Amino acid sequence: MNKLVLALALVLSACSVTPQRSEIQPLLPEQFSPSGEQLVASLWWQAWEQPELEALINQAFADSPDLALTDARLRAAQASLASSRAGLLPSLNVSAEA
Repeated sequence: MNKLVLALALVLSACSVTPQRSEIQPLLPEQFSPSGEQLVASLWWQAWEQPELEALINQAFADSPDLALTDARLRAAQASLASSRAGLLPSLNVSAEA
């Protein structure tokens, strides 16, 4: 019985039901940067001439925190985490009397 199941499994595994895939040619930009930087205009959204999109992006820039502020908040959170974990570490007390 085990040999029959094994033979059936081998026969069924030989059947391929995956479709043939055509090779996809990627669309490459006209300008290539070997450093990996994307060559995109800094005001890319203005190319679409959509006032609603421009208003939303301007609002996002106005409401987003500064990078330095974000860095300071991250460092404060890391310091808070380190101080809260300090109680979990073993401590050593030494005293001396004369």
